[in-house]
Amino acid sequence: MADNSSNDRIRSLLVLLATAGTIAFNILAAMGYVNGVTPAEISEKYTTVITPAGYAFSIWSLIYFGLSVFSIYQLLPGNLARYGGIRTLYIASCVLNCAWIYFWHHDRPGTCAILENSPMRNILTSCPFLVWRCWGVYSFK
Repeated sequence: MADNSSNDRIRSLLVLLATAGTIAFNILAAMGYVNGVTPAEISEKYTTVITPAGYAFSIWSLIYFGLSVFSIYQLLPGNLARYGGIRTLYIASCVLNCAWIYFWHHDRPGTCAILENSPMRNILTSCPFLVWRCWGVYSFK
């Protein structure tokens, strides 16, 4: 039992680190530190009829706030076992988010489309992060 509890504690800390890393990477990207371009510059390059207005991206503040709250909430002792089943998927979703940003900023929209439509990405729709997943699909250029 103690071993399982230790694994839950470690993975709960990894969730917090994954969230912090994802937010930090996205902030760096927004500031132009990923390949020297901003998301706005890339969006302008691939404008379509479904490209959202710039203000629509402010939803990410709310999404990252919610993910931060979840990351702290799942750390509470009473929640260690409760969220054990989704931690690995959550961490994977953070890695995929950073990968998407990396490839988007390196002008690889084809790779981004593969990431958006990968089986792993689709599995993540079963997580409680559906808003994050849906926004990723509908904001894709």
